[in-house]
Amino acid sequence: MIGGNTLKKALAILIAAALVLSLAACSVNINTGSTTEETKAEEAAVTGGWTVYTETASTSMPEPLLPALLSVTGSVEDVTYSAVAYLGSQVVAGMNYQVLCTATPKSGGEATLKVLIIYIDLEGKAQLTKVSDFNIADYTESAGKVTEKNLAGGWQVNDDIEPTPLPDDAQKAFDKAVEGFDGNKLTPMALLGTQVVSGTNYAILCGSELVTEEPVNNLQVVTIYADLEGNSEITNICTLDLADFNK
Repeated sequence: MIGGNTLKKALAILIAAALVLSLAACSVNINTGSTTEETKAEEAAVTGGWTVYTETASTSMPEPLLPALLSVTGSVEDVTYSAVAYLGSQVVAGMNYQVLCTATPKSGGEATLKVLIIYIDLEGKAQLTKVSDFNIADYTESAGKVTEKNLAGGWQVNDDIEPTPLPDDAQKAFDKAVEGFDGNKLTPMALLGTQVVSGTNYAILCGSELVTEEPVNNLQVVTIYADLEGNSEITNICTLDLADFNK
């Protein structure tokens, strides 16, 4: 016959074992829950960086800009530049223009994104005055700030924007993500790049019209996450400040 103390010890051991199993089960449930933004970021870092999309070609540029772009980049020996989007202009003694381009080494290698500043003087002569890096990660990890549209002597963003068709998968993700997105009218201009995570991240350059009493136009990089089940959401919006590319 089992004594009282022995029975109590046995019950205590059983209760402790049950508690351990219960905590273990809770731990499994927590770890296998929905993916958080932090987890997505960790997956992105592990899986790899952004891949620049190179099939986009801009179709919306002021009339003097496209031949000027072809003229100043045609003589570059080691890199092929292809226009992605016209960003904006600045009135000087003549005109400065900013164009986002892909830059592909002629010797082979991966394409990168660059912002070119092209100066066209009063006689129509064009000159490439500055080339700046455009790193997608800089515009997909923090929200950035909204800038004034027109600054005296400053840059005016391109606000004459027509919707540009995106690749089918990116277009579907974009359309689904902006459903019910109020207060900011987004017009896609170009797919800048993709990033494989548990699903896909898309970095899309958009024209933005903030719906206020006096609408504010900007250019924004919109990051959209599309999961493996066909769901998508906006995870980041960063406003471009064109003055940053003129420093």
